[in-house]
Amino acid sequence: MPFLSHAAGFAPLRVSVDPGDRVRWENLDATAHDITPDTEVGGAASWEFDADTVESGGTLDPVFEERGLYAYRCSIHGPEAMCGAVVVGDVGVDTALPCQD
Repeated sequence: MPFLSHAAGFAPLRVSVDPGDRVRWENLDATAHDITPDTEVGGAASWEFDADTVESGGTLDPVFEERGLYAYRCSIHGPEAMCGAVVVGDVGVDTALPCQD
């Protein structure tokens, strides 16, 4: 199970997994965050994700079944501050994320 965390930003920004893999977000920050799909990123799959706010110390661990690029952001702090992507399967990614330098 790949592991993503957020403490002043998601880390790593991108993670690659196989279809059917579980991805875990753990909030290591003192502030609440959320995981909101971001279909504005070029090539990102349209997806729905019903994620409540993840409080400090909380986790979220969905399974990604279909191959594709799943971009996301924290809607509380904005895509320029906190964003990331889950790449499922052998999908080519040639776009930058809004929070990348």
